[in-house]
Amino acid sequence: MDDIAQMHIEACTPMLEYDEFMMFLRHSWMVSPDFDGPTLLWNADIGEKSRQSDTERGDTPVVDDHSAERMITTPMQWYMDSLAAIVPTAQHVDDMIQMPINDMPTFRISSMALAGVDAVAGNAMMSTRWVESAHNLGTCVAMATKFVANVADRDGEGYDYLDDLVTRIRVYMSSAARNAEPSVGGQALREIVDVACNEDLRLNTMLMIGLLSCGLSFAHWDDSRTYAYDALGKALSTMSEFARHNGISSSDAGGTGGGTDGAKGAGGSHASGANGGATGTDSGNGGGDAAGGDDAVDDFDYLDDLDDLDDTKEDPETAQAAHRQFRNAVLFLRHDLMRASGDVDEADQFLLDHRDVPAMASAYICRLAIQDRWEELLPFADAMKRDHPDQKLPLYPRELVPYGWDSVREIAMEALGMGLDLRDMYRERIVEAYEPTDTLAALHLKMLSHRSWPDQLEQIVNAYDDGNGRYARNTIYERLMLIEGMRDEARRYCSNFPEAREDLAPLLD
Repeated sequence: MDDIAQMHIEACTPMLEYDEFMMFLRHSWMVSPDFDGPTLLWNADIGEKSRQSDTERGDTPVVDDHSAERMITTPMQWYMDSLAAIVPTAQHVDDMIQMPINDMPTFRISSMALAGVDAVAGNAMMSTRWVESAHNLGTCVAMATKFVANVADRDGEGYDYLDDLVTRIRVYMSSAARNAEPSVGGQALREIVDVACNEDLRLNTMLMIGLLSCGLSFAHWDDSRTYAYDALGKALSTMSEFARHNGISSSDAGGTGGGTDGAKGAGGSHASGANGGATGTDSGNGGGDAAGGDDAVDDFDYLDDLDDLDDTKEDPETAQAAHRQFRNAVLFLRHDLMRASGDVDEADQFLLDHRDVPAMASAYICRLAIQDRWEELLPFADAMKRDHPDQKLPLYPRELVPYGWDSVREIAMEALGMGLDLRDMYRERIVEAYEPTDTLAALHLKMLSHRSWPDQLEQIVNAYDDGNGRYARNTIYERLMLIEGMRDEARRYCSNFPEAREDLAPLLD
């Protein structure tokens, strides 16, 4: 092909996938105006909501400890008493009610059992007495988590409530980081971190990470950054002790974080100064194995399945799963701390170093794309397709990247105007039918081909060879034959796949 033809193809390269992808990124929660680059736990809405609510707060009293606990527990006790009246297996033991969770009716938030939590949390969030408020918010989380763990939350309404409560606390602590004196804000953060690291929450590691991410707001400011790394250091030390207590070795824990350098690896001098030499096992907002390896599930469940904490504390498998989950999730926190601290290059390298973690690789795609670093993204996608061909991209809707890493390659090639390479890709997708429901490969190829479209059809027909040696029908090829009126090809195809005759009947008359 001469240079003029090549220039024509590049000039006419469709940008459909590129445009859709970039529109998604520009409106994505990953791209935050607060930090330079993508974030995994931080959400720009947190900072915005905290600024909007600043005017609503004042120097108002906060309920004392005893009153807060009474307000929280009274509706909970009413709920349990009502269950005891209808559950035949309920027993009264030492002024307490015990009953199997399986015998309980499904918990509903409309029962108002958590109304006391709402009252105490609402009171705290309206006050600028940051330390007292943070203390009460910690009490709310601890008691609500324990309650939800001991009711039949089959439909996840309690789960959703805890998720929302953590988000509201993050909004409040963002305001504390911005408005409180640094030492006062740091003390308020310690109140939240103490709850995050308490015994009950160690088995709810995603809730733990959600609370620890309150420190991201503090990392944004030079005079309070050390408190954020203190929080990370305490969490690492807590989970390291948890691992020792439960006899969990690094090999048992699995995950991707590895090592015991913990916070030091996350923030250089920031972490070593803040952490005071504390060590822990390190490893985002993912659930369980979601952050580690190629078997990604839902990377954005803050709270995993809530089992009865008291019944599972001695369960070795539960302890190992919780520790593995923490190792994976803390990667997300470490990355966002670097990003919030302004250590942009270190954060980028951290994503690249942990590209075997699906969400980290997805974030690195975002980082390169929003900076128009397509010359770097294309070889990165090539390498990932080669080394991790089955790795999911959990931060993007499937319809945006239906071919996984090959879709990322496609977007990068569109951005770089690589029309010839795109034609090769689309022909391969039609011939191999990797995604049988693909309706765009032929359309994109035709848009790229213009006058060479007949030649492209001929190459496809020759490469597919009427399906000889293949064991399954190719629905993409069938649609192409119908659209292009390829009668001879259809007859030969049906000799190999006679069951296709009905669908291709218009071509066989």
